[in-house]
Amino acid sequence: MRTFQDIDVRIIILGIWRERNRLTQYSGDLQDRVIELPVEPWEEFHLQRIISLGEHHLNIDMSNVLKNIIQESFGNVGVLQELCRKSCASANITVTGNKIRILNEHLEKAIKNSVNDYATRFNRSLETFADSKPRQSQDGSKGLGMPYFFVHVILSNFDVEQIKT
Repeated sequence: MRTFQDIDVRIIILGIWRERNRLTQYSGDLQDRVIELPVEPWEEFHLQRIISLGEHHLNIDMSNVLKNIIQESFGNVGVLQELCRKSCASANITVTGNKIRILNEHLEKAIKNSVNDYATRFNRSLETFADSKPRQSQDGSKGLGMPYFFVHVILSNFDVEQIKT
């Protein structure tokens, strides 16, 4: 990408990272060459509009699950789209057809499927974090280690709402 930019070829990269500077974090040579344009926060009416456009193009009805899908997406448009896609797959919708209604059972199956998909990745991240060795800080003091069993005990004794706060 750097070579293309040097010859005045512009590249547009679309991503859904919530963290700033994620691209330059992994590709340091892009520092001062990337301009970020945040598209968040997504408001509820934006998410409703996305669903409405999808309903129109697929000729489906998601009114039964609209509020739940938005709530379960936690304001993340990528999660919203994935839940909509998996809800359609759960209802065996693969092409535009007759007005098919997406039901709560389709959404529940989509959520379960998504949780299973995310669980593997998050468990791997948690294990990597828990297994990391303490590092020495800049002032020379030793950092804290976090053994796996300790993390497991903390996370298994709290529900998601408690952990968020």
